[in-house]
Amino acid sequence: MAAVIHVMSFSDKPGRGVFSGAENHLFDLMRGQRDRGLQPSLAMLNFRPGPRLSAKAAQLRDEGFEVFELSAPLSWRPIRDRYFRRSLRKLFQSRPESIVHTHIEHADYLGKLAAGDAGCRQVVTTIHNDAPKYAIDPWRGRYQKTDPVTSRYIAITDSVGKFAIEKIGLPAEKIVTVRHGIPEPKLIRGRNEVRDELGLPRDGFIVGFVGRMTAQKNLPTLLDAMKELPTFHAVLIGSGKEEDSLKAHRDRLGLKNVHFLGQRDGAADLMPGFDILCLPSTWEGFGIVLLEAMFRNVPIIGSTGGAIPEVLGDGRFGRVVDCSSADNLAAAIRDAAADPQAMLDLAEQALGHAREQYSLTAMLDGTLSVYRDAQADGPAHSQDVAA
Repeated sequence: MAAVIHVMSFSDKPGRGVFSGAENHLFDLMRGQRDRGLQPSLAMLNFRPGPRLSAKAAQLRDEGFEVFELSAPLSWRPIRDRYFRRSLRKLFQSRPESIVHTHIEHADYLGKLAAGDAGCRQVVTTIHNDAPKYAIDPWRGRYQKTDPVTSRYIAITDSVGKFAIEKIGLPAEKIVTVRHGIPEPKLIRGRNEVRDELGLPRDGFIVGFVGRMTAQKNLPTLLDAMKELPTFHAVLIGSGKEEDSLKAHRDRLGLKNVHFLGQRDGAADLMPGFDILCLPSTWEGFGIVLLEAMFRNVPIIGSTGGAIPEVLGDGRFGRVVDCSSADNLAAAIRDAAADPQAMLDLAEQALGHAREQYSLTAMLDGTLSVYRDAQADGPAHSQDVAA
């Protein structure tokens, strides 16, 4: 039975969400791996410890997972990073036959430095997004520096894989696309039930957004579009560092039809209350919310940013719109409202596509195949990673 140590960094900042697409993907992956007979564990690099991280660790332990909570004694970066690297090295050395699987920038870098220190034989990194900062130093240099210890990279979309090769400079022969998969919901809530709970009009046209409120999500453009659609409503679920500025922007525009609902547990289950889900991001490595909407038969309008067109089949499973312009986005929303059956037809096609391409089973099969290939290739060249 193969043991896998997953490594991911976390931060519990008050007023902001802690667990989003990448984090929830990892938890689903761990549960699926356990069901397949593997022994997954989690090393949590807690950059900012807090009660929500402690509660998640306790929940995972209750589910039978081994969880290692690592919290640096000081936040000053040199001491913090040295602590994480040393702690991970000791963990990896205590389990020399384990596969090390890193996720997201800081955990990728520190985890692979520690893997090199410990002489780990199989190291896999999932590249979760195509953030522009990865294409420039220091992050580009960090990925290249730790490439010698990396057996395989998992790209969550073809778009991310292309970015890793062309922009970060990683070797194409090590990169395998394994698309995200999520469990299909067992129960889908009713439209009116959700709207009544949220205090939204049953007969209104609702444009929904779910996710972190960051600059990447391009939400000011959505608010500007809503200025042109005074009879429609926009519902934004989530939190993030842009939340206050977005609320101020709404107030400057005098919008009474834009509603901020804050961070919500089980936010995906509120999507059936939307007429459309809108994801106007400037870039996305994937966009788990797209799958969550697909599995709930919610029509989608997405931008041309990053992997969104790929996930939406270049328009076959949702509308793909240039969201650099509020006029474009407003026109697309207006068109969706004018022909709801066309949007529902796209949603029906999207559901079938999601079941075929983005199931949890497909993701597990792909990930286990990557592990087998990494093991067959033998140890990575950990000695080539500089201190």
